[in-house]
Amino acid sequence: MTVIDGAVASDIATLLHHRPSVAAGTVRITDACTACGACLATCPERALRRAPRKPLVIDDLCTAWWDCVGICPTGAILDVRT
Repeated sequence: MTVIDGAVASDIATLLHHRPSVAAGTVRITDACTACGACLATCPERALRRAPRKPLVIDDLCTAWWDCVGICPTGAILDVRT
């Protein structure tokens, strides 16, 4: 066991791998979405996927380019940075 500034190294590793409930680069799509698909083409990481009512957001893929927020004609995509 290694101690670094009073913390056990395994505790530090656990904290570094902890993910918040909302990723730092995450967006949410509101009910104002018309499913036009404009956002799908803007995401370089393909974090938005076509779904029946509104696109599905894959939080783990979102890298915070935010192009989808700007392209949405109804303002239905919200940036929810933590």
